[in-house]
Amino acid sequence: MISTRQKGIAGVLTLGLVLAGCADGGAVLAAPAPDPLGEPQRYTTSAFIIQQGDEPPELCLSTVMESNPPQCGGPTVVGLDWADVPDAETVMGVTFGSAWVVGTYADETFTLTEPVSSDPPAGHVPPGSTPPTYSPPSGDAPSAEDGEAAMSALGEHATEVGLLVWSPDPTTGRFSADVIRLDASTEARIHEILASWYEADQIDLYSRLEPLR
Repeated sequence: MISTRQKGIAGVLTLGLVLAGCADGGAVLAAPAPDPLGEPQRYTTSAFIIQQGDEPPELCLSTVMESNPPQCGGPTVVGLDWADVPDAETVMGVTFGSAWVVGTYADETFTLTEPVSSDPPAGHVPPGSTPPTYSPPSGDAPSAEDGEAAMSALGEHATEVGLLVWSPDPTTGRFSADVIRLDASTEARIHEILASWYEADQIDLYSRLEPLR
């Protein structure tokens, strides 16, 4: 049942798993291999979901602004039943809540293949939270100027590759990026864009949608 309650003053709510890759040093995800049977790849994530009036619900994969009501946006969600969202509520015509989702992703649309839940799908182990260990940058590590140029260049393709967060780290000489979905083509495209400044093994990519094996 959807309840209604007032929210506090405006602030910023950062979902625990939104930036797990960069902020908490989560495991770097490899792009999933194509399914030999041709079945669509399924993904999962724990995320905030929001729906404004009669508009389609959206899956918020980045920072959520906690106002009255919250504000965020993301891929359209198909097949959602708000009765399945355990903490769903409505404020001023906006319905929102958080849950684990499982489904396929294409054309900026996340299509549920099973009801949402407060628990992760059976057998799914989220990426770890142990920070990777890197060697100090060598003498030819990308400079701060290189990092800024790379960040700007990748930003020009934000929609194309589904960027959420991206930045260079001058202390390690590495570049990291969070994307909505990391598949082989997205990985290759990001490496291509950054090739003028970073080698492939200097780039850490994190997928907000985690592939189900």
